[in-house]
Amino acid sequence: MKRGWQYIQLLILLVTVVLLYSFSSGRNSHRSRQQMEIAILHEQNLFVTEDKIRSMVTGHTAEAEQVMDSLDLYQLEKNLKTYGLIADAEVYETVTKNVGIEITQREPLARVMGTPSYYLDTEGAFMPLSDVYTARVPLVGAMDSLSLAKLFPLLRYIEGDPFLKKQVVSIEKDKAEDYILKLRQLDFEVNFGNTTAIEKKMNNFKAFYKKAERDSLLKQYSLVNLKYTNQVVCTKTEV
Repeated sequence: MKRGWQYIQLLILLVTVVLLYSFSSGRNSHRSRQQMEIAILHEQNLFVTEDKIRSMVTGHTAEAEQVMDSLDLYQLEKNLKTYGLIADAEVYETVTKNVGIEITQREPLARVMGTPSYYLDTEGAFMPLSDVYTARVPLVGAMDSLSLAKLFPLLRYIEGDPFLKKQVVSIEKDKAEDYILKLRQLDFEVNFGNTTAIEKKMNNFKAFYKKAERDSLLKQYSLVNLKYTNQVVCTKTEV
């Protein structure tokens, strides 16, 4: 008899759980979308803000709830991916019937000067400037797309090297088609030549820099030439 009563209690519990689940599911199925849950990766550098995403989704209409309820999430995801500062977007409906949006921002390598100026991103593609954040990346003088394509591997190398990322502030191309680097807080320029043998040239430069810094000679130079792969040629400042 006791065991039979235990079975009855278990059956009542199971029926209660099923009824509660059905009630909750039915309630959620008729629930309107109320909110957006937005997550932006790399939040320390916000090229695009939550407010911008919200305005792109609902516009500036007072009927935001109606707009939310009629959203085509697949189309919204496609639209967000076409925005110039967004690398990827994922849009979905959450278990609480809100609209979930996850944004991956594009990452700039350099800012190319021109009319208008723009960023070159980590994929070597055009990236517009942001109204809310200015990236601290090297400035690149105006040059054609072929020159930028040749420069891209050097920009990637600089981005991945903490010492160079801190030091290199701008890159230009001279009449001889050599790339000229300017450094932070130092008066001399670095003639990098073309963008072949990047690692070897940079290792040569670091070795020179370390020795010149130890000997307090950095301020004596006006030009450091790295274009000859096997040597560093320095020009002293004229007195």
